[in-house]
Amino acid sequence: MTELYEDRGHVPFGPAAGAINGCIEEEMEAKIIDVARSYGRRKIKWGSTSWAGGLGNSGRTYHHNEITGITVNAMGLPNIGHPRAKKFQKKMQPVVEEYGMSLVPSFSPGVGEDPFTVLPDMAYGFVEAGATEIEVNLSCPNKLEEGGKAVEPVLGHDLDASFEIAEKVLETVGPGITVDFKEPPMLGEKKVLIEDVADRFIMLGGVFVKNKIIVVPFNTIGNQSVLDEWGEPALSVGEKGINVGGASGVAFAKMARAGLAKFRTSLPPETGITSSVGAADGAEVYLRVDEMGADDAEGVTIFWENERKGISFGETITRVAEQYFEIKVRHEEQSP
Repeated sequence: MTELYEDRGHVPFGPAAGAINGCIEEEMEAKIIDVARSYGRRKIKWGSTSWAGGLGNSGRTYHHNEITGITVNAMGLPNIGHPRAKKFQKKMQPVVEEYGMSLVPSFSPGVGEDPFTVLPDMAYGFVEAGATEIEVNLSCPNKLEEGGKAVEPVLGHDLDASFEIAEKVLETVGPGITVDFKEPPMLGEKKVLIEDVADRFIMLGGVFVKNKIIVVPFNTIGNQSVLDEWGEPALSVGEKGINVGGASGVAFAKMARAGLAKFRTSLPPETGITSSVGAADGAEVYLRVDEMGADDAEGVTIFWENERKGISFGETITRVAEQYFEIKVRHEEQSP
């Protein structure tokens, strides 16, 4: 960054879960070190990982439409699995700490895995490996009841189930651990859930007073069928060539801001908020953090798309930091 901004610290921005992930540990390690050397927020998220791991889906599983700003993916969570992930966390944690940062593993149930079992178990495993902050992905499939159905298909929309798991995770990791809870999008008829979710986080914080709780609204919008710039199916997943995936990107920045505003007014200051989806430049980070009250912001598309152009994760953060601090300085100079 330019000398004007170097002494101002770190920009409250970094890669969200999904940006640093996959089955090749060497690639994840290189990205983590690159981010650690940057001016990003004081933590680096990686994952999500599941219990058993897997190679993910085949076919065309990712597309970013630069015209509409919509990103869609159906990668199927390619990841190294929990046993390897624990070892990776233990290896990389001290490396990241040398740069004054923490390494935050994000984890989610894989296909057929019981979230009531694997989420607390993975939380324990990562804390045992040295993590001081973890992210629990509640934007995942719910446990199936008898008859093969769930109360809600998405775990985070089933408040009784998701907060039973949240409580079990906090009990499992013990005091002093920061726990991020990534929520699914709450749109349409699900908007009414936001206040109930906030109330339950308040109650949870009242019980686990020695833990920092951070809410992360939102994950990608699931089950979306999107067209590319030429009006063709954006995805072709598996042998059947299915065009369905999770949508995100700058096109959904307004949705993300609305969710942030609702949660920030509903939650006490001690409950943190990380604003995800559509944060792709310094102006958006400034808006969400300095004006709307998020602790920090994060993204995926900006890192992936810049990487395709030969721009590293660390350089992406540096560019966002320059934009962010330029706006911040200008606002400070204009303040009375």
